[in-house]
Amino acid sequence: MLYINIHTHNPSQDVDMLEIQNLFHSQSSLSEEYPKHLFSIGIHPWHTNKTILERDLLILKKYAYLKNIIAIGECGLDKLKGSELPEQIEIFEAQAVLAEELQKPLIIHCVKAYQELVAIHKKIKPTVPWIIHDFNKNEQLAGQLIKSGFILSFGKSLNDNKPNMFKIFSELPDESYFLETDEETGTKLKLLYELCAKSKNISLDEFAIIIKNNFENCFKIRTDDWNK
Repeated sequence: MLYINIHTHNPSQDVDMLEIQNLFHSQSSLSEEYPKHLFSIGIHPWHTNKTILERDLLILKKYAYLKNIIAIGECGLDKLKGSELPEQIEIFEAQAVLAEELQKPLIIHCVKAYQELVAIHKKIKPTVPWIIHDFNKNEQLAGQLIKSGFILSFGKSLNDNKPNMFKIFSELPDESYFLETDEETGTKLKLLYELCAKSKNISLDEFAIIIKNNFENCFKIRTDDWNK
């Protein structure tokens, strides 16, 4: 069985895992060093700096065309950390436009800026999936985001075994979610698969097929085509 991790900073390289390793734009060259690995690259909102935006975007664009860069991000909006929100919005929108140009999904970090994020989504009207990484909010927001066309990725909030998060997850449409480990280890993902399958009242194999289908539909990649 294949376990799919759509966002990690600490890839395990286990043979039964397909992992998208997140790279900050300053780490972009790693994508050339490991052509068989899958990556996302983006300008994180904590690292936004308008004065060097043009340079940072040039770095991002140089590598974003590579075949093994399969998503743009993580990028996004954060009202608690990083530059002023208008500057973050400008840099986020530039990456959203690049994702559209390359037809690659966008992986999003969002902290206390969901209203602004939904407004940007309505403005850009993207044709590629926008994925909220590490979703840990309430049922109402989950429903609003899915209705608006977002996909939700779950990790730490479920590994912390919060009952309310499993209730939210159990009621989501099958096509609307992914799993991730973020900064945790790959072993957490296998436990997460088991807990999520149980919450959906289906077998582990059935759950794995849902995630596999979501991945192939979202990223337009056959999992069998990527072997470690």
